[in-house]
Amino acid sequence: MPMARHGPFAPPTFYQRNAHSIVIRQRLYHWYS
Repeated sequence: MPMARHGPFAPPTFYQRNAHSIVIRQRLYHWYS
């Protein structure tokens, strides 16, 4: 299935790692603002 690549168990790609870092950055900004 093509969408399987975008699931939570998909292999790490540059886009997914970048998106994950952005999510953490937003959470840290929210918690420590």
